[in-house]
Amino acid sequence: ALCAVAAVAGVSGSSTAAATRTTVFLRSPQSSPAQTFRGLADQAYATLLTQFYDGSGGWRECTDPACGTANRDWGVDSLTYTLYLRWKLIGDPTIGSIMNALASSSPAYPPPCQGLLGVTCTWSDAPNWDAVAELREYEVSGGTNTTALTRAQAAFNTVEGSNIYALGACPAIRYQQPFGYLDRLKTLETEATAIKAATLLYRYTRNSAYLNIAKTRYAAARKYFLDPAGSLYTVFVFDDGKNCVQDPHRYFASVNGEMISAGLALAAEANAPTYRAQALATANAVDAYLS
Repeated sequence: ALCAVAAVAGVSGSSTAAATRTTVFLRSPQSSPAQTFRGLADQAYATLLTQFYDGSGGWRECTDPACGTANRDWGVDSLTYTLYLRWKLIGDPTIGSIMNALASSSPAYPPPCQGLLGVTCTWSDAPNWDAVAELREYEVSGGTNTTALTRAQAAFNTVEGSNIYALGACPAIRYQQPFGYLDRLKTLETEATAIKAATLLYRYTRNSAYLNIAKTRYAAARKYFLDPAGSLYTVFVFDDGKNCVQDPHRYFASVNGEMISAGLALAAEANAPTYRAQALATANAVDAYLS
């Protein structure tokens, strides 16, 4: 297609100077081939494997060759989740061996930390992110990678079975740091991910204790983190030992997404439509207010 653009230039220096009008014809650039979501996903997947996966069961934390590798906590766990989603949606057969390698290098958590002198205890959210990643690795293996399942159970239990997080004025939700050290912060990043981990553990083991934990922690999350004005969840609660107070209107995308996912998973596993209705209410609120 041709388009005409008229440019007017003034010429000065004489009282009789006249403006000149120039017509320039420009050819529009050729259209590039239409992109598809699948094509974009393939490109992203290639980048994930060539730039971030280290080839032996670890994730680079940036694309600089000097960056270290890791296989713990939400930043790199999110890349494992991405592999799982691709496998779930299109059945990519190359992902199985990668997930097995990631399971082999996944963190092996010790028994629940009791806050003994000289013992370093983890923050409460990281083991739950790791448990979900290990459970995705287990699912991709078709239930054959027992290392992934065993480590997921240990990661989940290192917080669930500990006496150093479920403290304060609202012990039904956990401190992020042992004993609420320094900031007295409780975060939905811990609770929402624990709900997902417990629900998945129930799915793969059929141990009803996990389902009961998921239900209990879901109810506590709604009690303490749900914004009273609507269906969105704030991410932080501060517990000074006497009162639990929301940090209002801090609507992290991560935790609202996790609570939507947790509600849908609980609706399926517990055959309880109320969870689905609550998940959809939050999804609609995200669409209305956060998008």
